[in-house]
Amino acid sequence: MNRRETVPLPRRVPKPRPDPRQPEVVALLQKAKEWKRTLEEGEAPSRAALGRRVGASGQRVGHMVWLAANLMPELEAAVVTLPAGTSERVVTIKQLVRAVRAGHVGQRTLVSRIRCRLVDDGSVGSIRTTASTGLGALDQITPPLID
Repeated sequence: MNRRETVPLPRRVPKPRPDPRQPEVVALLQKAKEWKRTLEEGEAPSRAALGRRVGASGQRVGHMVWLAANLMPELEAAVVTLPAGTSERVVTIKQLVRAVRAGHVGQRTLVSRIRCRLVDDGSVGSIRTTASTGLGALDQITPPLID
């Protein structure tokens, strides 16, 4: 008589429901930090195993973990604290990767650009631009007027 043996399926981490107002880059960065923690604590034996569990490739997991491990705290804070409803054009994963590859200067530059874009969108206040570059400098950001 043939008996079938049941094999337990790998445990999948439930996907959190994204907040529709939360920028996608914030959710991706939070996911990367969680994957990094999972690998560091040994909950998954490898990136490939974690990828199978979360429905991504091992390469994607490795890429996101690398990003999370190499972000400067200032840049991470600038991204994680983006206000709800922030436009997706303010910062993308691709821009984060380019900034990390460029080193500390690239990451500081992206922090400045994120802050300037928030100001330009009207989220943070107003900004003056420099005549030579046309770009707003971080130290030239003026807070919104409070009446």
